[in-house]
Amino acid sequence: MEDDLPSYESATARDAWPIIAQYVPSSDLCAASRVCQRWHRLFTPFLWGDPASHFGTENDAVYVALTRFRKILKYARLEVRMLTHTLYLPPALLAFYGDPRPGWLKEILVYLPGLQTLMVSKVPFFDHNAMTALKFPDRHDRAPISTATYGIRVLLAEQEPNTTTQGLSTALLRFPDLVYLDLSYTKPARYHSVLSALSQLGNLQVLKLRGIGLKDDDVEFLANAVGIRVRFLDLRNNMLTDVAVRSLLQNSFLPRESSPTVQDTGGMSDAVSRSALSSSIANYVRRPDLDEQFIKLLSRPLVLGRSWIEELPHVGITHLFIADNQLTVKGAASLLESTTLHALDIGTVETASSTPRGPGAETLIPILGTSAKDNLTYFSAHHAVITAGAPLKDSSQLVRDSVSPGCDISGTSAKMADSMQQCSSPIPREDPRGQKIQDLLAKRPQNRTIPLRYGRGVHFCRLHPSNIPHLETLILTDVPSHIPADSPVLDHLIRFITACSNEALLATLRAKTDYSLPPGRLRHQAERQRAQSLFALRRLVLEVTPVSTATRLSSWKQAVSQNETPDMGDRDVDNLCLAGMDDFSFFAGPESDFPEDDPESSLPIAALNEVSLMSVDDELNTSRMGNPGPQTEVAEIDLVAGLSDFRCRKKAEYEKLRLDQPSSTSAPSVSAEAPSLSMAHFVEGHWEGKVEIIRNPAPG
Repeated sequence: MEDDLPSYESATARDAWPIIAQYVPSSDLCAASRVCQRWHRLFTPFLWGDPASHFGTENDAVYVALTRFRKILKYARLEVRMLTHTLYLPPALLAFYGDPRPGWLKEILVYLPGLQTLMVSKVPFFDHNAMTALKFPDRHDRAPISTATYGIRVLLAEQEPNTTTQGLSTALLRFPDLVYLDLSYTKPARYHSVLSALSQLGNLQVLKLRGIGLKDDDVEFLANAVGIRVRFLDLRNNMLTDVAVRSLLQNSFLPRESSPTVQDTGGMSDAVSRSALSSSIANYVRRPDLDEQFIKLLSRPLVLGRSWIEELPHVGITHLFIADNQLTVKGAASLLESTTLHALDIGTVETASSTPRGPGAETLIPILGTSAKDNLTYFSAHHAVITAGAPLKDSSQLVRDSVSPGCDISGTSAKMADSMQQCSSPIPREDPRGQKIQDLLAKRPQNRTIPLRYGRGVHFCRLHPSNIPHLETLILTDVPSHIPADSPVLDHLIRFITACSNEALLATLRAKTDYSLPPGRLRHQAERQRAQSLFALRRLVLEVTPVSTATRLSSWKQAVSQNETPDMGDRDVDNLCLAGMDDFSFFAGPESDFPEDDPESSLPIAALNEVSLMSVDDELNTSRMGNPGPQTEVAEIDLVAGLSDFRCRKKAEYEKLRLDQPSSTSAPSVSAEAPSLSMAHFVEGHWEGKVEIIRNPAPG
């Protein structure tokens, strides 16, 4: 925390130049730094702190400036070179950088001893030769292998095309102070020699290994290597199953009976321990964008040589991104049951739409409302958690599989239901505000208890915003772009947004009745913070996947290619079979000897095609109804357009109500300093949160 506190001299100084310097162009800063020694001390840190930020935006200019900067390092004074804390090398061809020598990386690390952040993603010469050169001793060093280490805290090395396992393991051992490491899409990082090097990084808290081909045994090795040191782990786009989830839960998650205060904190003092565990730090580490915040803090000069981030206790994984793998609903339920996650991205797991007999993402609703409700602030899952209800049979089975036998579910649920019904302060029912609070509480679903382990119980019929009061961001994946007119998906989304508007008003009214908040001008800010703590959802993201407007029957070639490929023992024969899979020109084609209008030749082929191309739904309907008769096209609607129409309509009603009914003394006032909802201007369905649409490319 000492790095964030200004010194006494800087706090009492009245010099405005340090504030103005960040807005002055680079050319003017260079000229001003030569005026006098005082201005040189003021402006040089802005020039040398992040050199790449002053090199312009044109590719040629950036590459020429970086090459020149690397060559003049040997002529600059040490006190000036010590000012560089961040270095960003944009991706480019070797020719742009003048084909640097293998020792370029070591030269930069030696000449820039204060370097903390190194960004070399997609740089072709961040290769095997550059990394293995770190172990070669200098001329004056008599040791056969150099043991020098460097104070890099952040290393971004995504999609490195020329790296090797030996080079990565050698480089990681030279960076023992790493806090943030990103090796996404760098394939050699999946080998155990690289993963074992992570065990030597005692301060590592953010680790990204996205899309490198990790398997279950690799994750087991990784979990044993990092232990509970890593807070933020990104394992998306790999080949993981529930076995990998089990390995992470056993080795990289903090046990429930443990407390962060008793963990190994790396020898930090009592004062730092108290500050690290304070409420402000606790709220900071709960943020979904924890990785971005760490980069911002570590991309600034360290006053005392260390950041308070490095003094945080080891609490295990709290932010896990594991989408685009082969997880099932049981694996996702096990992660939610850990109760320690602040951010979880499971993406699309096995859903009821893909396997009608298997449990879908909607069966996670009971766990979201119980075990994960207190800590979870970011959640990304299939849209079924909102657009589908939790079936009683699947939910009870999932709870029996994921909840430990010693957990009293009924008592926990009862306490949760009682606590949600209580207001901050007692309000008489005759009061309009109290009556409104009771009306909003009555709109919550009443069946909030989950099935008991032995016996019958009531299940969560749907996910309600009151079940996830601390969730700030909710991302729904695989939302269809077009749905049938009778589909409940759009209605369920509208119902959820309407419930969000009710919960936002309820949180505001309950904050206004909290008499423990400070009075005076600070009252509005305190009420806003209190309302946000009661209902924190501010962002709903829909990842829309385009679908065809009509159901397309897949050809038999696609079905065969998905299951098996011809294997005749000869590559040429196999290619010929694949090329002729969809060639039916001998069936009344343009070059066929049969006429196209011959009914005797076309009817058998049409009947064969009709039988072979029948979809599963059509086959089930035919078996149930016998002769279905003529098929009629089902009308489809644009889901995004329908949702946008609802949002625009509610916003228009809200604006009209504000113009027709201005605030008065009888209605709760809304100040400009702390904007909030009021009963006088409340429109059910108008939610001030953000609803973002992300359109994914069409599936190939």
